[in-house]
Amino acid sequence: MSETRQDDALFGRLRRMIASATTAHQRDRRHVLSLECDIRMLRAELNQRCAVLTEQMKEVGTRTTAINAYARTGSLARGASQPRHK
Repeated sequence: MSETRQDDALFGRLRRMIASATTAHQRDRRHVLSLECDIRMLRAELNQRCAVLTEQMKEVGTRTTAINAYARTGSLARGASQPRHK
């Protein structure tokens, strides 16, 4: 399953839980406990997904830095002037 589909599935589960929670009565203890368990599992999955996305963003940042350094080095080797930062 692609990451986008996984994300959509997680948010779909969250929407269903919210809909279920709005119809639950406080007296229905079993339903509330079941929702609590589902929410804890979903929260753990979302935290795990956030960690994966954070790691991917770090990798992209590292690659971007390397690409920029490579481009600067290449332009210096060709004798091109670098734009000055203000």
